[in-house]
Amino acid sequence: MCFSIFENNRLEQESGFFFNMKYFEDEVHSGNWDEVERYLSGFTKVDDNRYSMKIFFEIRKQKYLEALDKHDRSKGVEILVKDLKVFATFNEELFKEITQLLTLENFR
Repeated sequence: MCFSIFENNRLEQESGFFFNMKYFEDEVHSGNWDEVERYLSGFTKVDDNRYSMKIFFEIRKQKYLEALDKHDRSKGVEILVKDLKVFATFNEELFKEITQLLTLENFR
């Protein structure tokens, strides 16, 4: 997952806060998805614009895929219902596709 310098500067200009890209990247690389989302939420919300929506979707999707990769279906279902369901109204077909991953033994 990458975050361009343009987006970084835009966040800083719009929010008046400094976005610590190094911290954000470290958390992404460590897979600390709850912290990644918490930090990002200080600068933008899911429904602020399509770019925000896309990055929050990607964060939550990654968290979901990691749960499935660990064969933790209950965690996967929890993430699907709690975190990803909000995106179903914007792309129902994609939501159905990621939901179907729960039925696979190995989604890779």
